[in-house]
Amino acid sequence: MVMQPHNWALLAYTLASLSLVVALVVLVRRGWALGIRESVLPLLVTVGLAYDNTLLTFGASWGESAALEAASYPRYLMHALFTPLLVLYAARVAQRWGVAGFQGRRSLAIWGALTAVIVALGLSGEVGMHLTPVTTDGVLSYKHLDGAPPFAEIATIVALIVIGVMVLRRARWPWILAGAAQMFVVAAVAASNAIVTNLGEVLLLAAMALTAREVLRRAVPTGVLRADDAATGTVRAAG
Repeated sequence: MVMQPHNWALLAYTLASLSLVVALVVLVRRGWALGIRESVLPLLVTVGLAYDNTLLTFGASWGESAALEAASYPRYLMHALFTPLLVLYAARVAQRWGVAGFQGRRSLAIWGALTAVIVALGLSGEVGMHLTPVTTDGVLSYKHLDGAPPFAEIATIVALIVIGVMVLRRARWPWILAGAAQMFVVAAVAASNAIVTNLGEVLLLAAMALTAREVLRRAVPTGVLRADDAATGTVRAAG
């Protein structure tokens, strides 16, 4: 297969999303020992994005086939199931950082219920999906052309912007808002362009990975984290 510029861009996104998966796995492992477990939510979303980018990057080499069509269904299902989890994640971060309006179990339950509604909305749009092979600028993919309007995606981004504004004001952390705002702009002006939208998704999840790192930094002094890293390296060297 001759790689076109669009394929090279998607390959870069694939490598970037895989790097984010690795970074989030490390953060999840560190956080788990400290009782900070919500970072698994953006990890799930990032795994879905890495899968999506991989199929888009190498789909043309498969050609139109039953195998590529079958492999494309999980793209839509993971997107519908996992992406709204970012809302619950952002709400949990806001609660952890003491943002007003997010304290107590009732608040988190409300945001959890909203996340469940968005997931259900997204899945309802994928019921009975029929995928059609489409090639654009050398990128072959199976698309759900008769799908419903992306209400679930819109609801997810709007919710993240709302939470991001409150986190910025109360906790002085800009990246949830920045990641969601750029994704909102990208979706508004280039929703049909996979190259642009996938870049927006990579940037959104990079913002979530930064947030996961900041959660750990605020929970544990930096020196302790570095000492933990050093101790881990010593154990591995001894082994």
